[in-house]
Amino acid sequence: MYRGLESFELVVKITSDFGITVNLFAKLEKAIGIKLKGEFKSYEKTYFKIIGEFEAI
Repeated sequence: MYRGLESFELVVKITSDFGITVNLFAKLEKAIGIKLKGEFKSYEKTYFKIIGEFEAI
């Protein structure tokens, strides 16, 4: 590959809940007038690990 790149590894850490909290569910219930069912757990973090290897040319 160009300049000898044979592989790569990318780690992505997501630490935001993007505003989706138990309070959002309460506001939705009030706004649309229905009871939402389910379980909500607080968000901490998520990791994605992406690995790629290139074939020799």
